[in-house]
Amino acid sequence: MKEFIRILELYDKIDKAKLKAALATVICVDGSSYRRPGARMLITSDGKWEGAISGGCLEGDVLRKARHVMNNGETDVLTYNTMDDSSDAFGIRLGCNGIIRILLEPVDFADPENPVLLLKDLVEIHEPTVLVTLFNAEKPSVFARGQRILYTHHLENTIPVWMQQHCSQALESGKSHVAVHDADGTNVEALFELIQPQVQLVIFGAGYDVYPLMNMAKEMGWRVVLSDACQVQLLSKQRSCADAIICGNSDEILKEINITSRTATVLISHNYNSDLSMLQRLIQTEIPYIGVLGPKSRFDKMWQTELDLSSTDMERIFAPIGLDIGAETPGEIALSIIGEIKAFFTGRTGQFLKHRYGPIHEREVEHVF
Repeated sequence: MKEFIRILELYDKIDKAKLKAALATVICVDGSSYRRPGARMLITSDGKWEGAISGGCLEGDVLRKARHVMNNGETDVLTYNTMDDSSDAFGIRLGCNGIIRILLEPVDFADPENPVLLLKDLVEIHEPTVLVTLFNAEKPSVFARGQRILYTHHLENTIPVWMQQHCSQALESGKSHVAVHDADGTNVEALFELIQPQVQLVIFGAGYDVYPLMNMAKEMGWRVVLSDACQVQLLSKQRSCADAIICGNSDEILKEINITSRTATVLISHNYNSDLSMLQRLIQTEIPYIGVLGPKSRFDKMWQTELDLSSTDMERIFAPIGLDIGAETPGEIALSIIGEIKAFFTGRTGQFLKHRYGPIHEREVEHVF
């Protein structure tokens, strides 16, 4: 989501009367790649760009080809084979061991539904969404290359049944994938890209140690809400990177928060009674992640003497909060917390990658039916 926002920021700055632009999107990866399907890069005719479609090895070639696309106004699909470590393709040894396909398309500033403005719609949707991008067909007349369709559980869609099935699969599995479908005798390829809404980090407690936590969360592209019952504590944070600052008790704070499936809360007040009061209220909500700073014995005391927790409650409470990285300083603790929240929302364990069996990223399954 952060990449979407930065691309939109560049788009808004473009002198649309003088310049042209193109959007590059990774649509399919076979094997390994630094970026996954859905990675984007906006390129302007004066040489500026935002975003990335690789670790830097493909950008130069894509920038050159983008000029051609801007000038002729035709969408293209680029294929890069980085399987050969010893190859000097593009003047550099890539060594990514993957085949990467990139949709490169001109951006029509006059079109209110151009692929960049579509990102603005995605940023504003606060529920999981599937973006269907049609990118290849044996008979190009079947559809427009680059045609896109938005799908959510709450949007009315008049799309083919086969697309609905893949959209539902992406929402249920939490994963993007590529599908190949036989449409009236011609194979159609489409990326079913799962777009998750922005993570919202709500911090309860405005002590000195919240700065690295807020800064790291913003670097991740998350929305940060800082709250505390003490107005004095919050006054010194007015110029922080927080998107919202709320002063009040637990009930007042929760009234101001739009709770979503991507909301994470961190109790970091260092005050036993304050954390306990807030925890008692949080377990009554549907917030999926509740983290509590402090030793295990502190939470155990709350649990055994003050709280009536179900097994479902225990699954979403993380106490002590954070990954076990030996964190001691505020910055290290923030890293531990951010890492755990990221792992939680991506369904990972936070283990060493050297101990992970199989590829780092799961392959996008191609279905043909």
